[in-house]
Amino acid sequence: MIIFDVEADGLVEDATKIHCLSYLEGDVMCTLYDYNAMRNLLTTKKGLVGHNIVRYDVPLLNTQTDVNRM
Repeated sequence: MIIFDVEADGLVEDATKIHCLSYLEGDVMCTLYDYNAMRNLLTTKKGLVGHNIVRYDVPLLNTQTDVNRM
């Protein structure tokens, strides 16, 4: 399970680029800038936790990285 947050250039319907995905796994904080690394992270973790991920982060990641988590 990871706790994460995504920063992009707009709201879900307007965003064209994810700037970064930062996440906490255990005591380790990491930041990803590469879409392939984001895809790999999202497809290998069983639990995703974060603020407003249902209405923003996950839908944005689904459209920008072609990974369907919902």
